[in-house]
Amino acid sequence: MMWRGGLNIKGLNLIDRNLDLTNYDIVRNLIFKKNEILSFMDSHESNFLSHESRPLDLSVREYILDIYSSLDYYIKICEFNKESSEIIRLLTNGMSIEDVSKTTKLETRTIFNRVRRIVLKINLIAEIEGCSENESTTTKWW
Repeated sequence: MMWRGGLNIKGLNLIDRNLDLTNYDIVRNLIFKKNEILSFMDSHESNFLSHESRPLDLSVREYILDIYSSLDYYIKICEFNKESSEIIRLLTNGMSIEDVSKTTKLETRTIFNRVRRIVLKINLIAEIEGCSENESTTTKWW
């Protein structure tokens, strides 16, 4: 993802509006970079009269907020335990894996493994939800 102003996050292209929450890398990046993405978005909104950068397109802003709303919805459906929920909260607030490890008193390797399982579960829920949406919009002829 690349916006004017220098935010570049591998695997994310919010401008094309093609984010698939069944994709492991996309969900992982959305979790790890939420704080960075929202901060970038807010800085562009508050500095829109400055000559340093252009305002972020309102439709892109709405799309970003919709993506995070969908991600929050899937996280809620997953019903993660307290520890996993805390890991998600800390990461989305901008903490590094090492800081999460220190805060939760879990090994870094454990945090990475937990994040992998969290993301895979979100991917699965997104896939199931996508399938059920397709089924409900399909007209049955019998």
